[in-house]
This record gives sequence, structure tokens and C-alpha cells, in this order.
Amino acid sequence: MICMVFVFQSFGVAEKTGTIRPQAALDPKGIFENDVLDKIKSGERIVNSGYSLQYDKEYNVIRLQNYKDPLNSVAINFWLNDDGKIKEISSVGKDSRSGLVVPLIEVEGIFLKKYATATLGIDENERNQVTADAEKSKSLANEFGSLNGMSLQKLSSSYQYSGENTKGVMQGSAAIIKPEGKTDGLYTCGAGPCSVVIAVSRDFSGKIIAVGMAHVDALTETNSIARFLNLVKGTGPNDLEVSIISGEANTALKIYELARQEKIAFVNCDLDGQRSDAVTVGKDGTIYYGDRPDFNNNQKMFNPAALQLVAMKMTPMPLAIKIEE
Repeated sequence: MICMVFVFQSFGVAEKTGTIRPQAALDPKGIFENDVLDKIKSGERIVNSGYSLQYDKEYNVIRLQNYKDPLNSVAINFWLNDDGKIKEISSVGKDSRSGLVVPLIEVEGIFLKKYATATLGIDENERNQVTADAEKSKSLANEFGSLNGMSLQKLSSSYQYSGENTKGVMQGSAAIIKPEGKTDGLYTCGAGPCSVVIAVSRDFSGKIIAVGMAHVDALTETNSIARFLNLVKGTGPNDLEVSIISGEANTALKIYELARQEKIAFVNCDLDGQRSDAVTVGKDGTIYYGDRPDFNNNQKMFNPAALQLVAMKMTPMPLAIKIEE
């Protein structure tokens, strides 16, 4: 009991981010279950309840990994100093408070001691709020997962697209075209850890008003995605159809949450994040899947300024949205 009080005082109040930094280094024996440290320090990787725990000697870090849910993959790093004491705890994959707190709560009594989260400055009110938010996110993920999996073979092949005036959409950018405009279609490629969002708006008779494509990554501002969808939908009682093609499920889930009140026409995401997508959409709303090397090598299709913007950005950025003629 004396040890618990000492540890709590040394840690102080936890930061409201994806990182906890102690005021003084913390003895891991006050955080982890008694037999856990000995096992991982000897090189053993412990697996239990969808989590794994292991010690990385090269980086001097204890790593807690959630592998049970690809949509909510997160790692918690317990960084150690030269004396073997914890100097920082941080989340990777979800750099947020919930991304840090939820895994810690879930492994209490398994890898961590029963009251470890309280020791780290996580009070009962925060526990309840974060747990409720996690349940809401899980419900949304389940809803999204039930839509995912439509076969890419349902889409036309990229080589069936015959438009002559095609514009390229760079990562972190979006474009919108009109049926009466000069641009026949939009193309993007290399969407591995990204999502391609295609939005088609129609009036009450089914006539297409606008077609949009966005190449969204994890750094794209949420407000920008919402603005893109609103621009495609336009004013009036138009219907919006949204398709999400993604090599990275977490980004796709964020888009789905924004678009779920609209008609979700097509969703296909790679839960393992191994796929790199290339997509074309014609101004008639037809989606074509697959790489087009002739487009990839046509630098005139792509905006060099957008490429420079992507190369420099390190913080959340707005989409560079262009309405084509």
C-alpha cells in the first residue's frame, strides 16, 4: 500500500494526450504483475486476451500490442531509462487519450496490476468516459465492417476507361468535375496507407450533378473531408453516393463516420494495410479499378504544387480541393 501511494505521487497528473510523462522515473514493479517482468526480460513474448507484451532490448522499451482488431490497432510503449525505470508511456497508431487509456484498462489484472491506471493518474470519471467512447467507436467499426468486403471485381477495369481529358488527384488533394465540363474523369494511384473517396451527387431525377475524388491520408483534416463531400453534394435536395476504396482501414473508418448519413455505394478496405490502390472515376460516376501506367507517367495530369505540399506536410492539413472545368 505504501508503494502504491509513492508511485502515484511520483507520477503526478497524467497528460490529456497520447503520452504520459512521470515527474520522476517509475519502478515498473509497481505497474506490472509480478511474474510478467521476469518473463519478458528473459526474452519471452506473452500473449493474452488479444494483446501481446514483450521487451525490446535494442530500444529499451516494453511494448504492449493490440492485435485483435485491425481497425483499432495500437501499441503502447513503456520507455525505460538506463536504470530500468519508466520515463514515458506513449501510444502508437492512435495518438490520442483514448488510444492510450483503453488498452491500459483492458490489460489491468492481466499484464498490469489491478489499480495501475489509478497509479498513472487516470481517475474513475475518465475511465467511464473513455470506456463509453470506446464502445461507441466499436459499434461504429462493426457497422463499417459489415459493409466492407464488396469485391473489387464488381468495378470496371481501369483499361475500360476511355476518357481523353483526365486529371490526376495527388495525395492530400481532391477534385470535382461536372458532366457538362471539359474533364472526362479523375485518376489517383499509390493509395496504400490512404483512402480514395469517390462522391457522386444526383438530383431527384437521378441526373448527375457532380463527381468528386479525394485522396485522403491520416494527416488530412476531418473538416476538409466534410467540406469536400458538401461541395460535391451542392445545394438543394441532391442525393450523395459515397464509395471508399482503401488500403488502410483506420482512415477509411474516419471517412465512413462523416459520410454514414449518405448513401454508401461501395466499400472495400484492406484490413491488413498491404494493398496499394489505383482508381479512376468518369464524369458519369462509373468507377474503374486498377493501375494505369500511362497515367502514372503523364506528369501533366498531376499538379506539381500539390506534390510539394504533400512532401512538406507533417501536421494535419486541409485537402487541396479543385473544381475542374
